[in-house]
Amino acid sequence: MSKVIAKYQVKVPSILMKGNRVIELEPIRLKTSTGEAVIYPPGSKEQKPKSYVKLAQGVSDLEARIESKDSPFWDADTLWVDMEIEVTPTLSEKEIQAKLNREMHQLIFRFLRLLRQKLPETPMPLPTSLQHSVSFDWGSIPSGQTLAATIMLGIIRVVSEEAELTEKKWDKLSQEMVSGVDSELWEDFIEDSKVALEEDDLNRATLYSAIGCEIFIKEYTEKVSKERGISPVFWKYLKDPKTETRVLTYYNEILHLVTGHSLKNENTEMYKKLKLIFSARNKIVHEGRLPSNWNPTQINQLTESIKASESIISWVIGLDVKNHLKS
Repeated sequence: MSKVIAKYQVKVPSILMKGNRVIELEPIRLKTSTGEAVIYPPGSKEQKPKSYVKLAQGVSDLEARIESKDSPFWDADTLWVDMEIEVTPTLSEKEIQAKLNREMHQLIFRFLRLLRQKLPETPMPLPTSLQHSVSFDWGSIPSGQTLAATIMLGIIRVVSEEAELTEKKWDKLSQEMVSGVDSELWEDFIEDSKVALEEDDLNRATLYSAIGCEIFIKEYTEKVSKERGISPVFWKYLKDPKTETRVLTYYNEILHLVTGHSLKNENTEMYKKLKLIFSARNKIVHEGRLPSNWNPTQINQLTESIKASESIISWVIGLDVKNHLKS
């Protein structure tokens, strides 16, 4: 067995810190399915590269050119990630590289999903792909040609001062990464709705908000019903496509059935906002977009309703606390 450490310098479209300010943060160290990984915080001086490898243009045999100077691609918005893997002699270098890249992408996308929940003041889109450079430290180099590392530039969007990455946020993120906590699917859609609102795309924001609210309430009510021993036959009936149970029914009658509480009866204002989201969502589904003749008041009401979707979900989650106090 031999160890290989891949050093990734990751550039993503929207990440982390304002300007060039560097704060002292501890690296995140965790186990992966292939070995170990270390995520160094942005601007970490101990990992600032002294040189970088760049693929030479027009070189057929992938010869690499070494630049002995500080990487021009380094800044406070860059993550440096070490991925370690134990390899057997039977693995080719391409197979090793593929495993490391796959592991890195899974790790970083999980990191970014959790991260954007720590910066609630500024919505942060997930990149569709990661731009990165990579170099390798081989315990023993496999036979055959060694692939050169490449460097690709991404677009950095510096977050606002109010949303800066603090030591407290980083420590919480580190704890969740190490513990294996991941974001829920509904959380991804709610975060995406915030990004769409910031980009003035009300159609997309409406759809993301509605999807997030629907996924959440269906998962939540089924989980609670199982905990309380409600017949699974009931849930089989609800999930039948022929039943077509409205999402608003989940936040009212079905929620009352499993928890004794109803959003419609106990928080009328939030229920009205939820109703508006799904009314707008239906217009998009049936007409392709929101009505072009909506006035500013209607647009503002829908915008405020979408912004409230996270609070609606938080209200439902809070029912666990209410019921616990009653018992």
